[in-house]
Amino acid sequence: MFYWVYDIPSWAFCLLVVGVCVLFAVGGLVLTRPLVRRLVGPPPGINELVGNIVQAAGAFYGITLGLIAVGAWQTHGEADMRVLHEAASLGSLYRDVSTFSEPQRSELRALLREYADFLIEKSWPAQRHGQLALGANELLLQVQDILTTSEPTNEIQKITLREAFTQYNELAMARRMRLQAVAGGMPGMIWFVVFAGAAASLMMTWLLMSERQWAERLIVALLAVLVGLIIFLTAAMDNPFRGEFSVGPDALINVRDQLMK
Repeated sequence: MFYWVYDIPSWAFCLLVVGVCVLFAVGGLVLTRPLVRRLVGPPPGINELVGNIVQAAGAFYGITLGLIAVGAWQTHGEADMRVLHEAASLGSLYRDVSTFSEPQRSELRALLREYADFLIEKSWPAQRHGQLALGANELLLQVQDILTTSEPTNEIQKITLREAFTQYNELAMARRMRLQAVAGGMPGMIWFVVFAGAAASLMMTWLLMSERQWAERLIVALLAVLVGLIIFLTAAMDNPFRGEFSVGPDALINVRDQLMK
C-alpha cells in the first residue's frame, strides 16, 4: 500500500484514484479500438455476448468490492469504539483517583491530565502519519507506581483503590488495542484482488462497440468513476488512524476539557 497518499488532502486523494481509473479505462479504450475493430468487425460486433459477460463479471466484482468496503467500514468503526473505550477508562480513572488523599491525588490527577494532553497534541498527529509518539507509556508507568505504593487505611479506600486498578488496566488495554490498529490495514493480497478486479472489469468494456465513439467513451468513463470512488472509500477507511478521514481524538478532548478542568 502506498501510505504517502494519506499525507495529501482527501479531495486530492479521491481525484487521484478516480483520475487513474478514468485514464486507464478511456485511454485503453482509445488505444485498443483499432485492434478490436479488426477482431470483432464494425459495430455492433459482439456486443450482446460481451455485454452478458461484462454484466456477470461486474456483478461478481461489485459484490466482492462491496463486501471489502463494508469490512473496511467495520474496522473504522471498531477503531472509533477503541478510542471511546480509552477515553471512558481515562475519565473513570481520573474520577477514582480524585477521592485519594494528598499528595497522591494531586500527583495522579496531574499525570492523567498530562497523559490526555500528550495523546491529543502529540500522539494523534503522529498517528495520522503512521508513527507512534514516545512518552505516553512512561506516564502510565508513573501512575502505576503511585497506585502500587498507595496504602489504604479503611475499607472505602481499599474499594476505591481496587476500582482504580481496574480502570487503569482497562486504560492500558484500550491503549494497546489502539496502537495495534495504527499499524493495521488490509493484507496486500486483498488489495491485489481489488486492483486486478477493477482492471479486468474495465478492460472488458473495451470489447463493446458503438457507432458513436463519444457515447462509448462516456459510458466507460462513468463506470471508471464509480469504481474509483469505491476504491477511494475503501482505501480511506482501511487505515482508521491515517489521513484526514481518520478517527479523531474527540472523545479524549471531551474528557480533558469537561472532566479534567
